[in-house]
Amino acid sequence: MNAEQYKDIVYTYWLPAAITAGVLYVILSLVGASMSPAAGGLTPALMVLAGVVSFSQALGSLLVFPYLFTLISRRLGATTKFDEVLGVTAIATLPTLALLIISMFGTPGDGPVLLASVLSMGLFVYGLSQMNETPLLPTLGHTVAVWLLLILGAGVLSILLNVLI
Repeated sequence: MNAEQYKDIVYTYWLPAAITAGVLYVILSLVGASMSPAAGGLTPALMVLAGVVSFSQALGSLLVFPYLFTLISRRLGATTKFDEVLGVTAIATLPTLALLIISMFGTPGDGPVLLASVLSMGLFVYGLSQMNETPLLPTLGHTVAVWLLLILGAGVLSILLNVLI
């Protein structure tokens, strides 16, 4: 698939892909939580709580992350747009969704979790590389720099919240 074909897919389906990924994440999380032997059957109140937590995780990963990534990335000189990052993020969640399906049938272990993480990161970097028509290694370096700034910012925010509370 060349860059133009990839761009057509992301530009055409970025919103449906993001909504579908978010809904699937919430549904798979709820089904997985209700099937978990450790849960022993969730009460309706716990199901609602699990739904709220899953929804907030999906919202954070599919809206807040792309927005912050785009903001920081543009400050570092990239021409990335929010809808591009959102579309690429939605595509990059596919390995995570597959891992959620696998986890319904038992604990997947470290191997599949590591594989899903690496595949998600690879899909994300590849997607950004295709969208911006840049080589893969510079895109990886830029992405890692933005992720480090996001992690550092989250750490500083966490420390400030602990001091204030």
